[in-house]
Amino acid sequence: VDPAPTYPEDWVGFRLTGFRPSIDDPSLIVGQALLSDLSAVIEHLTEYGGCTAADVPAPALGYPELSERWSVSRRTIDRYRRRGLVAFRIRTHSGATRLLFPEPWVRRFEEREPDLLSRARTFHHVPDDETSRMVNAARALLADTPLPLTRVAEVLAPKFGRAPETVRQVIIRYDEAAPDPLFRHPETLDGEARAAIARGFEEGEPIAALCRRHHRSRATIYRIVNERRAEILRSAAPDRDPAGDTTDIDRLLTPASVSEGLDALPELEAAGFIEAARADGPVPAREEAQRAAAARALEARAARAIASLPRYDPPARHLDRAETDLRWVFLLRVAMLQTQRALMLKTLQQRLGCPLSDLPGARIRHLHAACFRAAAEAVRYFEPTRGGRLAAPVSLALNRVLATLDLAPAGEGARRAATSHVHLEDWRPHLSPIHIALFPAERWREEREGLSADVARVLSLRFGWYGGPPRTVDEAAAILDLSPRRVRSLQRKALRP
Repeated sequence: VDPAPTYPEDWVGFRLTGFRPSIDDPSLIVGQALLSDLSAVIEHLTEYGGCTAADVPAPALGYPELSERWSVSRRTIDRYRRRGLVAFRIRTHSGATRLLFPEPWVRRFEEREPDLLSRARTFHHVPDDETSRMVNAARALLADTPLPLTRVAEVLAPKFGRAPETVRQVIIRYDEAAPDPLFRHPETLDGEARAAIARGFEEGEPIAALCRRHHRSRATIYRIVNERRAEILRSAAPDRDPAGDTTDIDRLLTPASVSEGLDALPELEAAGFIEAARADGPVPAREEAQRAAAARALEARAARAIASLPRYDPPARHLDRAETDLRWVFLLRVAMLQTQRALMLKTLQQRLGCPLSDLPGARIRHLHAACFRAAAEAVRYFEPTRGGRLAAPVSLALNRVLATLDLAPAGEGARRAATSHVHLEDWRPHLSPIHIALFPAERWREEREGLSADVARVLSLRFGWYGGPPRTVDEAAAILDLSPRRVRSLQRKALRP
């Protein structure tokens, strides 16, 4: 739309809605008037239609990103909306509304209004003497406390009777020309920098330290971390359509077999594995089916939640729900796989023609790892709705992998292992491609008793280390009578290296 020409109202209606009204004598609308109303119309339609961030063409910019891109205030951006800068008005997970500007539309505005943007970037709203006072005040403030630019602007704005964005732009313009800038103003973060932020957060680096190191606000740090969490979840999406039924999921998650006894650890020494396998009794078919059905339903719920996550600024609460569901799936499948130890030992010894303990330690480790990898895949793909017991696909998987291995008896000169000293591979990561992202290092489980009572309870609830299902931040907060923010803080402090 150009400002000067006029446009028939039926053409405008068709271009906006796809419906061509039949108007005998359509009114003509001046382009400038159309531009001034266009964003308001689109914002109204997108809000009325219940659009979320997932509906906005990616990439999209919010006020902070657009303000930084053009070096203008939020008020100036609002003026541009009356000149044809179009935005989506979306609703966030908390029910609030916000504006997002699709980047292709932003580029078109830049192409149409280059002179306007150039003037705005170089226009000085603040006299030189006041600029000097602002810069000196900012330098004094930073000498006492290292703060991000946004926070400095917020502190100084009331003192000078200016908007925070005005102060921010004054400092940015000073830094661009000064040999001793107050701040380093980085370019848009690349993939490597974003990965470094996410890695620092996962390793427990304080948010304030991440803000200082990367010159970004707390909101930006959290957004980058959440987008990284969403990427990890998408990488773990099932490679088949989730068939679990989530309509009756509350009933499927009720049985004791699904919500109790989920804290058993694997035997990681050969002697312990052999002893546990010999002691295992038969698993009730009903209990096995309940765990399998619950795992499939939880996986389906998580997969659908992951598919609905927006690319830009995914809600932390939705991420937490999906991650918690996948943790529960993992614990259920660990319990299911442990019930197959007797079958594994029996199958191995039948194929070997001798007790497993007669083999050298290296062969025990190799055979154990190969069998558990094969059995883990069978458990992941076990479909309870087809009937049958888990032992059938596990037995098939074991025989298939053993057919590819050398099972010849050990020679007379082979050194027999002391099975109590043969350390085995932890097979649990084979049950989830993102096990490392879902759970902290195992040492935290072992060391949590040495932590404060609140921290130990938070970790136990969040990761299911108490034998029951993992809990979301909100669920753990309700159980412990703490705020969700306090639960997140305790968890991060506890897992800090």
